[in-house]
Amino acid sequence: MESHLEQIEKVVENYENTFEDMKKIENKESMILKIITITLFIACFSGYVRSEEKQSKNIKVQTSNGIVNVRSGNKIECKKLQDFEECQLLEWNGKTLVSQSYVQIEDIVPTIKEAKVVFASAATGGNACCEWNYLIDFTMSKPIIIQVEALTKQDDEKSKIQYFDGGFTYENYGSKNGPLGEPMWNVYRYKYGSGKLEQLRSIPRYSFSEIQRKKYPNEILDDPLRRAPIVEITGNQQFLELRSRMLVAPPIQKLTKDLYVGQGCMPHSCGTDESIFILNATDKVAWAMYIFSKETTDVVSGKFFGNPETMDTNTRNVIEKWMDSKKLRWSQIALTKTTDKLKTDNAMLAEKYITRLETEGGVYKVPVLINGVITLGFIVDSGASDVVIPSDVVSVMMKSGTLNASDFSGTKIYKLADGSSAPSKTFKIRSIQIGNRKVENVEASMTGTDGMLLLGQSFLNRFQRWSFNNKNHTLELE
Repeated sequence: MESHLEQIEKVVENYENTFEDMKKIENKESMILKIITITLFIACFSGYVRSEEKQSKNIKVQTSNGIVNVRSGNKIECKKLQDFEECQLLEWNGKTLVSQSYVQIEDIVPTIKEAKVVFASAATGGNACCEWNYLIDFTMSKPIIIQVEALTKQDDEKSKIQYFDGGFTYENYGSKNGPLGEPMWNVYRYKYGSGKLEQLRSIPRYSFSEIQRKKYPNEILDDPLRRAPIVEITGNQQFLELRSRMLVAPPIQKLTKDLYVGQGCMPHSCGTDESIFILNATDKVAWAMYIFSKETTDVVSGKFFGNPETMDTNTRNVIEKWMDSKKLRWSQIALTKTTDKLKTDNAMLAEKYITRLETEGGVYKVPVLINGVITLGFIVDSGASDVVIPSDVVSVMMKSGTLNASDFSGTKIYKLADGSSAPSKTFKIRSIQIGNRKVENVEASMTGTDGMLLLGQSFLNRFQRWSFNNKNHTLELE
């Protein structure tokens, strides 16, 4: 039997020969028809090969109490389980655990020869595709099936799994977005046999890079440093409205060495729900606009953010050319001032040295600005001698430049809650800010990925007094 590679080579050879023949054909319509036919054939054939490759990943997996495998279901099984003509089944010892149009084993923990946990995905396929992810635990007498938000890896990236006695942690994106729409990078912990996946933390996945290297608008909108002028003119809520109309976006335009233009539209609503921003990266000034249509009418209107008087000729031309393409006039655009109530409330709280606590996973956390760049949710823990930061967060801080190698000071032995001791790397955080209370040169230590972000005594001792207001869910620092 010919291999897929040999079959593809023959298709390409036939395509090249046919193309040479086409040069001799005078009938242009016949030539176009043949080109379309051959192109469609190659696309379908390539899709068939990719489908076969995808299926080859579904291999048999050995667990302590049986065999796990994926197979195609017969018509009777598919009709009974999914009411489909065709389907795939994930089985354990011949018993169906998951069934859907497409089912695939995504990852195995810890090894294929001794699997304790299998991660699997199931999808309906087609234009209305829906997908579900599962963690299946085989450490008990019967499998435990948990529907999860995220798998152990992002696309083809290597799984970020770390093991501890009785379980493991892993990292990946979740389905929720951050406070300003950025994707969230989550750390999950699972204990074998528990039947419960615990989310340890959720960190905004910021896009830290030089602006010249950014390709698409979201790379600016996900960068807390580069997007600051845009957030300043829009406020938090309107910033989210702006970026929601830029989910479908072409590459960033670079007008000059200073001016960058990002534009796009809402999926399936291009022409009625679109947005644009112009950023002067050197002067740190921005202008932005988004348009929208009301549900009850086809009339399109919009909102403009920034000071029109500060626009030079080049900037104004870009905005007005964009408006002309939408058939909009300035009379249809509202000039908007920032009226972000949450921003105002937080500013008032900051004047009183009071900070609102946020709930995450049923735990109250305080938003902490680290080195003026990254905001993370910390648990206030007076029992911790230092500020404690897990290794995965330290890695994010290193990549963003928030933390440098020169900030590390060595290793200390810390006493744990169970009475044992363990070494931990230590480093200095140049600044920690809560509200408008800023403390510099704070001692911190690094823990494993299964640890938590803790605001310990190395920060708390810098104040005369600190307290919780349980009624208002706030932290007061004096």
